[in-house]
Amino acid sequence: MMNEENFLSGNLPLSIDILFNNNVLDLATILSVLFANRKKSKGITIDELTYYAGISTSVYYEKIVEALLNSEVVGEEIISNYFHYEKKIRYLALELSYFRYITLEEDKEKDAYSYNLNVKISKDGEAFIKNLESKYIKDIIEKSNYLKTKVKFNNTRMCLLQGGFK
Repeated sequence: MMNEENFLSGNLPLSIDILFNNNVLDLATILSVLFANRKKSKGITIDELTYYAGISTSVYYEKIVEALLNSEVVGEEIISNYFHYEKKIRYLALELSYFRYITLEEDKEKDAYSYNLNVKISKDGEAFIKNLESKYIKDIIEKSNYLKTKVKFNNTRMCLLQGGFK
């Protein structure tokens, strides 16, 4: 039973912890975004991956897309999942590279002190995603395809996303 002492100590029931901190779902999301961007020869950067994953998984997807297309701050609070992915994206990318589902390469166009990597889905990663029969995965791929053509990543949009919409 959940009591104040368990809550304050961070001991949440497993079902609640999995709901908000599900690395398996996050790994599938990342692979889905990369699958949608598989045609890019160098892949996408970690920043782009965070941008697309943060938007495509938000319950406010449509409002975020509208705000980014108009490059404006809207009158109501809209929350993306950008910071959810930003804090753990590199760890998840390392996990996926260990399983050979993705490749990681240094972004040679950035300065030597940049921690931005290029991430590309591998053939094994593509096969894994193609074999999943999941509405969630298909939805993320569809949203990511729309984003990469209509609401492409750029620094202005990333700053808007990081700052939130109020």
